Amino acid sequence: KLLLLNGSYETEGFEELIRVWLLIVNKIEEEPVSDVVFPLIQSLTHTIFSNFVDHYLEYDTIDSELLEMVAGVGRAAIGQNISILVNHISPLVDSVNYNQQNIILTLTGYLIADGADGEVPDIPLFLLYYINSGEQAAVHLITLTSSAFKIIHHLQVVENTNDMAVMGLVQTSFWFLNRWSRTYLFCMCRVPLLQKVYGPQESGGNGNQILAFILSLVRKFLLQFTLDPSDYDAICRLLFNITQTSNVRSLLPNSEDWQSIIQVFRTNPYLILDKLQKRDIRTFVRVLFTSVR
Repeated sequence: KLLLLNGSYETEGFEELIRVWLLIVNKIEEEPVSDVVFPLIQSLTHTIFSNFVDHYLEYDTIDSELLEMVAGVGRAAIGQNISILVNHISPLVDSVNYNQQNIILTLTGYLIADGADGEVPDIPLFLLYYINSGEQAAVHLITLTSSAFKIIHHLQVVENTNDMAVMGLVQTSFWFLNRWSRTYLFCMCRVPLLQKVYGPQESGGNGNQILAFILSLVRKFLLQFTLDPSDYDAICRLLFNITQTSNVRSLLPNSEDWQSIIQVFRTNPYLILDKLQKRDIRTFVRVLFTSVR
């Protein structure tokens, strides 16, 4: 198998090979190649991604930068690689293997969405090409996303925060929700099925329910657990980013969970001061105080 040497990816050259392949994939995304070359690129990319997931899912931890690079490479054959993740994530939905859930959730976040800070990121270009190829492709993406949300949903019943694997999954879940929601929550993209599924309630979408779930999860961990600074960082970044859209802000005054979240930050303002840049603090504080009932 490509790059799988002696049953292991643990070679000094592996990350460098991935870096080089990622440069090729990024170049193809900017400047499409011929119909003869691209299927070959897709085939090799699929092999790399498939072998990596099969092998590394058994590890306790994987460096996030490596997962980001592998996901970036995987976008060149994104339809096939979404199938791989769907097949691996489905059995993990009801699992207590938090390390595997953590890895698959991180890989999924990097594959289907771009970074959440700054301007609102569009759907990654390779993914947009794929889901525009037919409705079934969009269904494929929705299936993967739904499985990821099911894993995160199980955190609603978590009680043991002394387990490092559990708290690692908590932090990754807030990171995933931040990354995903910036592009897909109340989706304004030109993909009708995604607009229908993730759009606002008045348009027949599930955006309102998804927002309610996110806020309820944040409230649970803010009120019931003593969190590490990195967990507060992920929560603040998530809340800051999702409250930048008018669809979200209009719903906040009527959310009991949001009102509870406000009280946490008003009582402990240092949680914001330590986690956001100055310009973001002003924006976030304005949202906090204008959405009080």
